Amino acid sequence: MAWYYILLLFAYCGTIISIVAVVLSENRNPVKSLAWITVLLTVPVFGFVLYIFFGRSLKNTRMITRRNRRRLRSREAVRHVDPLKASLSSPCRQTARMIQSMSGVPLYEGSSVQIFTNGRDKFESLFSDLASARKYILLQYYIIEGDETGSRLADLLIERA
Repeated sequence: MAWYYILLLFAYCGTIISIVAVVLSENRNPVKSLAWITVLLTVPVFGFVLYIFFGRSLKNTRMITRRNRRRLRSREAVRHVDPLKASLSSPCRQTARMIQSMSGVPLYEGSSVQIFTNGRDKFESLFSDLASARKYILLQYYIIEGDETGSRLADLLIERA
């Protein structure tokens, strides 16, 4: 019967040591790591449950697996273009390479860029594009005011929905 308790003690110590190693390997703030280690050592079972639900850092976990990412890429109708091999002028090629290296977003065939120098032209073009949308609309803004432009945008989106 004594061997059973010794085996449980070794399993318990091994579990605590491995959890402490996981906490330390996450390379987080030392104060937070020390707090979690203290909780795990003082109330091991309850501390472990707390750590599983609240202590783990999920910022480095992949939300899309590599296999699903390959599957999504294979569905792309438009293929990536290497800026060095594209038939662009030298300044455009440099701009495309800079954008690709800074944002990680690849260059696609058939892409076009329109530069606006004032808000009126930009929003007129946006409203025209929204009015002609057929399948879906992807729109991202930080703030949409309730002024004339914002109200017109909201009305157009409601209409298109």
